[in-house]
Amino acid sequence: MTPLDHDAGRDSSVRALRAAMTWAAGAPGDPPALASGHLPRVRELLDAHRLDARFLRRVDAEGPRTFGDDLVRGVRERQERTAAGVVRRIALARQVADLLRRDGAAQPLVLVKGFTLYGRTGDPAHLRRSGDLDVVSDEPQQLVDTLVREGFVPEGELDVLDEYCRLRSPDGQLVEVHSHVRVPRLPDGVRPSDCDPRLHPGDWPQPWHLETYQLGQKRLAGLLDSGDNAVGLPLLRPEPALLAQVCHAFGDYVTAVFPLPTATVRLDEIAAGADYAALPDFRPELLAELTEETGAHDAVAFFRSMAVALLGTDPLAGAGLPGRCEPREFFPVDAWWDGVDGYTIDRGWHPEQLVVRDSAAIPALLDRFDAPTVDLLAPGDTHRVAAPGQGAAGRSVHRTVPGHAFDVEARFTRASDGGLTVVVSVPAAAAGAFSALSLNFGDHRYECFYEPDGDRFRHDDYSLADPGGNGFTSHFTRRDGRDVFEARLPRAATGDPEDGVLPLLLGARHQRAGWGRMLGGAVLPLRLRLSERPHRARG
Repeated sequence: MTPLDHDAGRDSSVRALRAAMTWAAGAPGDPPALASGHLPRVRELLDAHRLDARFLRRVDAEGPRTFGDDLVRGVRERQERTAAGVVRRIALARQVADLLRRDGAAQPLVLVKGFTLYGRTGDPAHLRRSGDLDVVSDEPQQLVDTLVREGFVPEGELDVLDEYCRLRSPDGQLVEVHSHVRVPRLPDGVRPSDCDPRLHPGDWPQPWHLETYQLGQKRLAGLLDSGDNAVGLPLLRPEPALLAQVCHAFGDYVTAVFPLPTATVRLDEIAAGADYAALPDFRPELLAELTEETGAHDAVAFFRSMAVALLGTDPLAGAGLPGRCEPREFFPVDAWWDGVDGYTIDRGWHPEQLVVRDSAAIPALLDRFDAPTVDLLAPGDTHRVAAPGQGAAGRSVHRTVPGHAFDVEARFTRASDGGLTVVVSVPAAAAGAFSALSLNFGDHRYECFYEPDGDRFRHDDYSLADPGGNGFTSHFTRRDGRDVFEARLPRAATGDPEDGVLPLLLGARHQRAGWGRMLGGAVLPLRLRLSERPHRARG
């Protein structure tokens, strides 16, 4: 999808599109007035938020209204394809369950998200598009071995955080094997003043980082129903299903330091959480127990806060949950954007930006940091930055464990074709650790890694548009006791902002191998001015 960067203060399009999505998700009231030019965007956004079925349910009850017959017809055709896909995934889940039983693996099939809500209700409004079948296993390699023997083919890396393996079934469907359900949570005792960049100028040493609880298969297996449901498979009870859903939504939120153009948090996940809470067999006391056990207070509070702000209701009001689960407006994000031992940054509470982003969202975070501007107006222009150690003259958020030496030096050079060359160096990583570089331009994001054990280097392209095909290149050298990353970014690899100012969060760190703890690191917020185009007013 093309990024929807509009200024909501001047352009009613973003407000109309946001209102269309919240209406489709169940917010009360009438749908917004829409111009014909909005309708293709509405269709894209319904898919991005996984709201086709909910939209059709409401249109069937209230009429096509402002959306028009053509849009409704197109969404209905797409939803028919989604329903067929759900039928295929249900059949795939039955196949995997049978294979586990025949193999004697002694582990039940534990499904999360996906068609769980539909299975519990049989309601066509709960049929949602999904690209895979999510399975949780305490013995993920055993499950993988069982499936591989039956013709499933692994794809990509093994054991990346909670996602252990992706496998392609013989009929082309994707199975994701997770070693646990990840429960993101804020560090105990952290306050808004601890995470507000405006209160911490210069080089900011910050001890806070996001924490994670690992909710495993054994605990979840004890929370399955009997299989007497619409899909004939044991499914999670409403309480753990709600918890898994809202933890996934909260995880998407905390790892998007810059909001995505659309659906940073999918509205279907918020609506689904509300539906679980409304089921007749929902037990608030069990959700309270699971929340205390896993420390999921922040995820539950986030879900409730999103529902209040966007759907006009608190699905868990009066449920007797712990006080830390109450709706609030303090939900910091990870400045590194992967949610693994980064820095907790409060960018303010703007839930509407999580539906459709406007042009104020990314500059607002850099304003909050008072990020310095680097002029790179002509080919050959060069600028250097470093952190930490510059005190009030620098700008970074950083952390180093006692006894570990870390600093980062970066050089930016404007290339003759208008692109950038970025050279970043850090002290050489020791054995048992690795060096990492993150270049986050918002919709274009890159990471580079060097691990001395095995002399391994790689880069990953997480860009939203044309990842791997935008011309980004990188290489690594070790010299003079430092790990040196060099990245070459043509304009297609950074985007072309209207005001000529490129946002960047530059991150560098040492981390223990196996995605262990960070030993030292820093994130530098920057504005790279590439042209003299006048700045747009920001509201």
